[in-house]
Formats: sequence, structure tokens, C-alpha cells
Amino acid sequence: MPMKIQVFILALLLGCAALSVEAKPPHKQQERGNDERVAQEQDDAVSLDRAAAQVRRNTRGRVLSADTEKHNGDRVHRIKVLTPEGRVRVINVDEHDKGDR
Repeated sequence: MPMKIQVFILALLLGCAALSVEAKPPHKQQERGNDERVAQEQDDAVSLDRAAAQVRRNTRGRVLSADTEKHNGDRVHRIKVLTPEGRVRVINVDEHDKGDR
């Protein structure tokens, strides 16, 4: 086989391979978009550890317990804290609440 034909066939095969790697079916692109949106929502959510640290900082108390519950479809972190005055307080922090109160 002449060298020009071999080079042409090789270039054609490489081009097809590159196109098949780049092209993604539309449903795969949509799934990736959904995955990115879910990841972003999770990044936006306040973790239980962060909520407990926020309550400890704001009350200057000692965290006694922390758990997450569902209320009306929303996840709420329930933090029990012992204040410097010796009182036990229960503070609820919405998972999507970004404010440092």
C-alpha cells in the first residue's frame, strides 16, 4: 500500500477517534448538569459540624449533642449547648441557613 494512503487512513482513524471522545450524547450532558446542580446544592448546605461550631461560637458554650432531623421536608440541625451561665439550650439551624447569628 502506498505511503500516502497509509497516512490518510491513519489520519482518518485518529480523527474519528477524537470525535468519538469529544462527542457526548445529549442525555449524558444533561445527567452531568444534574450532578453538578446536586453537588452545588450540597456545597451550599451547612454541615452538622459547621452548624455546631457556629452555635458554639455564637453562644460561647459547650456543645452537648448535635443531630440532623427532617421538619416539613427540610433538614434541620438540632444543637444542644451548655451556655456559660449553666443553662442548656437547644438551637435549630436550617441546613440551608448561611447566616452567622
